[in-house]
Amino acid sequence: MKSTLLVFSLIGFAYTVVASPNNDLHQCDHSQVKATYTITKVAGSQQQQTQITLLRAGDHVAHIYHDTGITEMWYLNAKQQIKTTRFFDEHQRAIEYQPGEGIQGKTETDWSRRYQMIADRTLSNLEQTNSVGEGCQTVQIFENQQIKLEWFAQKQLIQSLEVQYPLFKETWELMSLSLDKVDIAAEFAKRERYLSTDYADIGDDHTDPFLTQMVNLGFIEGGASGFYNAQGEALQGEHGYHGHHGHAH
Repeated sequence: MKSTLLVFSLIGFAYTVVASPNNDLHQCDHSQVKATYTITKVAGSQQQQTQITLLRAGDHVAHIYHDTGITEMWYLNAKQQIKTTRFFDEHQRAIEYQPGEGIQGKTETDWSRRYQMIADRTLSNLEQTNSVGEGCQTVQIFENQQIKLEWFAQKQLIQSLEVQYPLFKETWELMSLSLDKVDIAAEFAKRERYLSTDYADIGDDHTDPFLTQMVNLGFIEGGASGFYNAQGEALQGEHGYHGHHGHAH
């Protein structure tokens, strides 16, 4: 499917929007989205940068952590329970966690944190100071002493987010937004083809080199963030505002 490329600039920030020919870029439907963010952490003279891609397809949401080769997917079932799957893209393997199974002692219960990268309860604690644009392209601006958020309310998407911590500043910037349903479906479909292991069965197989390696590195029990150092340790504090899980409270 041939794509049309358009460039938008809102509030002085430019990002790329890709849509299939049958897609209206101004539609308010946000159920199928592919949005890539650059996240920058600045502490003094040091700077760290990474990218995350948010995928939505109805009741399935995924976050691709490009620097680690890990993708995490959440499925909201009919009982409003959340099932988590962690994909190791370089190995084409997956670990499935059933609803109620905790990762690092935490059970996933807040769908909004995954669906829109920032929790509803965080949004409710911010004060709206401005609004620009109109219709589905309306961007609402929220601020408090710690946070500045530019928010596509109709699409439930962050345009930009700046969080000031005592020792560092973290900035999220929307770099690209795709509404191409074929591309989004393909992202989910290729991961569904990975060899999958249920988390409860990991301890029963001592012959699988992949599982042994992941357990030894801590990637199985680690926090559901996708941010790790070279030793496989979860980077606690890098996205502390996001509950140590790479997402907002």
